Amino acid sequence: MSVFESPLRDLRILVTRSAPDAELIGAPLVELGALVEYFPLLEIEPITALTDQLDLIKKLRVGERLIFISRNAVRFSLPYLSAHSQYWPRELVLIAVGAGTAQYLADCTGQLVIYPKLQQNSEGLLALDELQQVSGERIYLMKGEGGRTLIERTLTNRGAELHALAWYRRQNANSTARQLNNLLKINNFNIILLSSVEAAAQFARLTSEVEPMTLKSCVYLVVSDRVEKCLEGLVPDAKFIRTNGAGHKAITQALLRWVKNNKI
Repeated sequence: MSVFESPLRDLRILVTRSAPDAELIGAPLVELGALVEYFPLLEIEPITALTDQLDLIKKLRVGERLIFISRNAVRFSLPYLSAHSQYWPRELVLIAVGAGTAQYLADCTGQLVIYPKLQQNSEGLLALDELQQVSGERIYLMKGEGGRTLIERTLTNRGAELHALAWYRRQNANSTARQLNNLLKINNFNIILLSSVEAAAQFARLTSEVEPMTLKSCVYLVVSDRVEKCLEGLVPDAKFIRTNGAGHKAITQALLRWVKNNKI
């Protein structure tokens, strides 16, 4: 690729997602000329005590809705759905929170997946026509442990019988403050990607002794206003790039727009 075909050639980007999603995000950025380093702030591990989850998916009925909150929700629940539901996937309604999760779910199942096109987050998902008239209907939310409760509360308030099934949990990675601080000093990053409140909180803990100017010189690529607010106290007057979703396409598009607008 020539220099003229490398719109991200002047960017040094720190991707803090865990594998394998980190590489999925970083690869297209490298192809566009960016220098990418990986430093996972969180680790994703499967939940192994699944008695309640398995009891529920065995009761799935034709036409019921399954909402997948992330690629990890698909990744960790898929083997059990395939093994324990006679209606999976052809006779169920599959819904995803964003385009990346929807594409991954569609690739895994060969089925149509519904997802919000404009606002790819919990609020956008709750605005879907398919989730408005749900009184008396069973809906299954495939998710990780903890996290926001907006979807659960809203659909329950609309009268749905909502079952939240956790398939994985996030843990702080075994990374040290010294490792991250050294990485920041050596690489002089332009962009730091933080895609969850939990990752932002861990970043704040590990950088508590970093020179303020080192943090202030970076632009923070975030996927929600909640992540942005988490960082505002850590980095006063920080600059942010907001993406429309946490998938690799949304992140790449947000960076390309930012570069174009800032003539980087």
